[in-house]
Amino acid sequence: MEGILDFRPNIEPLLSISPARFTALRECPLREVWTTAHNFPLLPTSPKARVGTIAHHLLAEAGRGLFTNDIKKIEARWDYLLEQTEHEMMRSWLDRHLLPLSHSVQDLEVRKIRAVSRSAEIAANCRRKFGLVYHKKLKPVTVLNY
Repeated sequence: MEGILDFRPNIEPLLSISPARFTALRECPLREVWTTAHNFPLLPTSPKARVGTIAHHLLAEAGRGLFTNDIKKIEARWDYLLEQTEHEMMRSWLDRHLLPLSHSVQDLEVRKIRAVSRSAEIAANCRRKFGLVYHKKLKPVTVLNY
């Protein structure tokens, strides 16, 4: 039901933990147990975190050789990832009030310019250093925030 938080946690014992989980567990045990159980958030995800996730996807794709250093194509990919993220947020009554991200993240355009520019640099370096070839087909990305 929209507008009502469904608080029926699915908390199970942690059977094993990685070093990163150990550090997170020491910082905030409740948050780590909640996250590990894949429960949905009870608060909206920060708009800046959403934009950071977009930037990380873009940089990772550049590092995998999915781009040439053509700024226009990288900008188009940013725009696609932003559109997908906003579409996902629109489906959540917790996040929908934060749309569009251009209103929630005042320096969105600056973040885009930085991420696109850095992605172009990474793409050029990957091609030069590792001989990575540009893959024409980019797969859609599903951004999950738990």
